[in-house]
Amino acid sequence: MKKILLFLFASVLSTSLYAQIKFEKGYFVDNSNHKTECLIKNLDWNKNPIDFEYKLGEGGIIQKKTISEVKEFGVGVNYKYVKANVQIDISSDFAGNLSSKSEPEFKKDEIFLQSLIEGKANLYVYKVGNLIRYFFNVDNSPIEQLIYKEYKLENDIVRTNNEFRQQLLTKVYCSSISIEETRNLSYRKKEFIDYFKEYNSCQGGEIINFSNTRANRNKFNLNLRPGINIASLTTNNSLNQYNKWDFGTQVSARFGVEAEIFLPLNNNKWALIIEPTYQYYNSDFRENNINNVEDYYNVRINVDYKSIEIPVGVRYYSFLNKNMSLFYNGVLVYDISLDSSFEYASGKKLEISPLFNVALGAGLKHKENLSLELRYSFKRDLLTDYQSYNSNYSYLGVVFGYTVL
Repeated sequence: MKKILLFLFASVLSTSLYAQIKFEKGYFVDNSNHKTECLIKNLDWNKNPIDFEYKLGEGGIIQKKTISEVKEFGVGVNYKYVKANVQIDISSDFAGNLSSKSEPEFKKDEIFLQSLIEGKANLYVYKVGNLIRYFFNVDNSPIEQLIYKEYKLENDIVRTNNEFRQQLLTKVYCSSISIEETRNLSYRKKEFIDYFKEYNSCQGGEIINFSNTRANRNKFNLNLRPGINIASLTTNNSLNQYNKWDFGTQVSARFGVEAEIFLPLNNNKWALIIEPTYQYYNSDFRENNINNVEDYYNVRINVDYKSIEIPVGVRYYSFLNKNMSLFYNGVLVYDISLDSSFEYASGKKLEISPLFNVALGAGLKHKENLSLELRYSFKRDLLTDYQSYNSNYSYLGVVFGYTVL
C-alpha cells in the first residue's frame, strides 16, 4: 500500500509542478503608456508584487516585467495593480514594538498598489507580510495613505491615531454619508470598500469593484464521501513470543461528510478540511497447536472494530484546466471507538482504544462536483490501554466525493 501511495504522490507532484504555471488573460502598460495584451501568470497575490511573469501567447516564451518598467498591469477582472510613488507609514504594528510617537513614520517608496474600488474616488491597498496600508485619491489627485497608527504611551497604554477619518470627511465626503458613520469607521478593508462604494454612488458615474469576484468565489463546500477501505491489522503481545496475530486484509465500506473551508490564498488552492467518517473492520484469527502450549491451544480471536474517524487537516489544489484539478491533503485523524474489542473464544476481551494517527491523500476533482481520492492511513495502535500489547492497523482508502453545497 505504501508503494502505491508513494507512486501516486510522485505522479501528483510532478503533474502539479507543471499545472502551477497558469497564465490568464491580462495586460500591462509600460512607462511609455503603451498597452500590451498578453497572458499573465496569476499568483493570486497575497502580498503586493514587485514584478510579474507573462507571455504573448499560449506557446510564447515566459518573460518578466518589473515595477521599474511598468505603470500598471491587470489579470482578468480580479486584479489590477498601479504603480505609485507614495509616502508610506512604516511604523511597526506589533504590540511589543509600538512607537511612542503618534505621527506616522513616512518613507517615500515606489510600489504597486492593488485597486479595490475605482470611480470618482479610488481605493487601494498595499500588503506585505503584516504591514497593511490603505490609500486613496479623488479624480486625478495624488495618491495618499489613509493614516492609522497605534502607538504606546510611557505607562504602556495603547492609543490610536485615527487621522484617516478626518481625511475622509475632508476629501471623500458626500451628503448621503453621515458624519457619525465616518467617525465610527474602522481601518478595515470591508468598511472602506462599503464607504467608497457609497461615496461613488452619491457622486454618480461608473463604479468598478475589483473585490466583487474574489468575494463571491466559493469559500465553503459540503461533500458527501462514501468509499471503501482496504485495511490490515497485526497484533502482538510483548510478554510472549507466540502471541503474534495477523488478522489479514479486509475490504469494508466507509462513509463520511466533509466540510471544506477555502482560504483566501493562491486562487482558492488551499482549504481546511474536517471529515467525520464511519468505518469498520471485522476479522477472525484462528491458529491451532501454537507450540503445543495448552493455554494457547485452538486460539480463536475475533476483532470487531467500529469507529467514527475525525480527520482534520489541509488540502491543496493544483488546477489542470477549467474542468479538472488535482488535490492532495494531509490530516491528523482522531478516532472515536464504538463499542469495539478483541474477543477471545474463552470470553476474554480487550477493549479497543485507538491513538491519533496521520493520513495522506491525493485525488482528482471535476468541476461538476465529483471527486475521487486515494488515502493512506498510517499505523494506528488500537490497544493503547494495554502496555504489553501492540497493534498496527492501517488502510488504503478509495473515496468518492460529491459536493452538495
